[in-house]
Amino acid sequence: MARSDQPRHARRDWPTILPVALGLAAMVVLPLIVVSLVPSGLGGTPVNQVAAAIGTAPRFGPVTIEAESPGNRLAGSAKVDSYRGASGGRIVRAIGNYGKAEGPGILRFAVLVPATGTYALTFFYLHVSGEPLRTVTITVDDAPGFAVTVAGSAICCASASVDVHLRRGANSVAFANRDGHAPSIDRITISAG
Repeated sequence: MARSDQPRHARRDWPTILPVALGLAAMVVLPLIVVSLVPSGLGGTPVNQVAAAIGTAPRFGPVTIEAESPGNRLAGSAKVDSYRGASGGRIVRAIGNYGKAEGPGILRFAVLVPATGTYALTFFYLHVSGEPLRTVTITVDDAPGFAVTVAGSAICCASASVDVHLRRGANSVAFANRDGHAPSIDRITISAG
């Protein structure tokens, strides 16, 4: 009699045990499936396009670009100069309005990124004349510029970070100040993710 009761008892609990066992299996297997999709994208869409669609940039950087790099452009009074303590030994100075005949100094960085999104831009700067505060206007491509006022000294270099929206491929990031002196720039770094 005991033998016939045991199989019936096991059969009665099986409808309860089966959903629990399947639920535990799903908790282990489903994350593995999701993780395997992430590197190649979702639904056949590359990760960069997925990130761009939600407005964030994929992992990138940090990439450092020296102010004196040949791919950058200088205009007006801006010029490359040697400076002790600077990365690479040089900076770009005379950015902004110095009342010179050639006009206000502008430094334009050429920045390449893999996808459209928001990136962290850190700029390394100094105030050659020792002024305690200077303001720089940062402009990305044709978007309206925004002003950043930074404290600094003649010792190289302090740093400040801002978020900028960059589009996939080539971008122009300009440092200027039409109304006053901007800080001298040593380098920038771009990163995301």
